[in-house]
Amino acid sequence: MPKAASKAAALAAALISIALPLAAAETFDIGLATGGTRIDALAVSGRSAKAPTVLLVGGLNGDDATAAAVRAAVTSYERLRARDRAFNLLAVPVAN
Repeated sequence: MPKAASKAAALAAALISIALPLAAAETFDIGLATGGTRIDALAVSGRSAKAPTVLLVGGLNGDDATAAAVRAAVTSYERLRARDRAFNLLAVPVAN
């Protein structure tokens, strides 16, 4: 393999290894708030499907400090390696 192609392959592998942990949370629509705004949930898988599930809910008064705390918790949890995640995480940053 030519040297330039080898470097390109190494760079691509490095970028993929960085991007995969960041893509760990799945976002899905779970309904509508009173004003018609879409409510999204985030899911981060634990180490196994049989692991317990934890639900975090924030933003009961809109996109406030609790919503930011829920987002931060999801970001922190999804950075863990899958084998280090003791539970499945469901999070609703802005519930209303």
